[in-house]
Amino acid sequence: MAESQAFASLVDQGAFFAQERQLHLAELVGEHDRWDADLEVPSLTFTFGDETLVCRTQLVGSSTADTWMWGWADEALPAGGTEMARWLQGVGEADGIPELCTAEIPLGPGGNDPPTAFWFRLMSVVAALSPSWNGYFAGSPGAGTITPLLVAHPSLALPAPALLRVVTVLSEGVSAVRLTDHRAAVAGYASLRSIGCTWNTYGCTLAFSEGGLELTFDEKNRIAKIRGTTSPAAAPAL
Repeated sequence: MAESQAFASLVDQGAFFAQERQLHLAELVGEHDRWDADLEVPSLTFTFGDETLVCRTQLVGSSTADTWMWGWADEALPAGGTEMARWLQGVGEADGIPELCTAEIPLGPGGNDPPTAFWFRLMSVVAALSPSWNGYFAGSPGAGTITPLLVAHPSLALPAPALLRVVTVLSEGVSAVRLTDHRAAVAGYASLRSIGCTWNTYGCTLAFSEGGLELTFDEKNRIAKIRGTTSPAAAPAL
């Protein structure tokens, strides 16, 4: 299936936000000893030695090397664990986004492998459409299957946007997932994170309490330069 323009646009809108959420999630739960999903609850539990973190979860679907199958299309799965998948199906039907409402999608070269894998790009779409989640966990139940599980817990919430962190997000995000329009991706990220964004002829400036980031775009709307400026009020006293 050729990717629709509507789907690609949503990938752009959510890509940097998804990137930041995953960086934060990896720092907090990346060193877990084991994970357990219970779609009847539905919950995703991370175990760290004698401690556990029980998160709310939803199974979006499953990806093999050849095919993506939506959770709403698998009758064997508990309804409570696939509510988000069905909500996305409704968005796809209402807005004409075939990727969200086609039960099974054949995969081309790349299969499960980021950054081109369908499930991986879909996580940016979810970030754009449902920003209340704290990210996702890519479960690997075996046989080369990937099951993206959305994760939510108050302790996993992102901190307020910080200049240096956003530099990392933007620098890594441009290569983490294929973007169609970097301007749209920055605009979407600024909106989702409530970052002040002022546009000009050559790019934009993102405003933070500690300073600003000046972004310059090339003729193909790709980020060409990121320049940081520190606010005098944020500079340490001598």
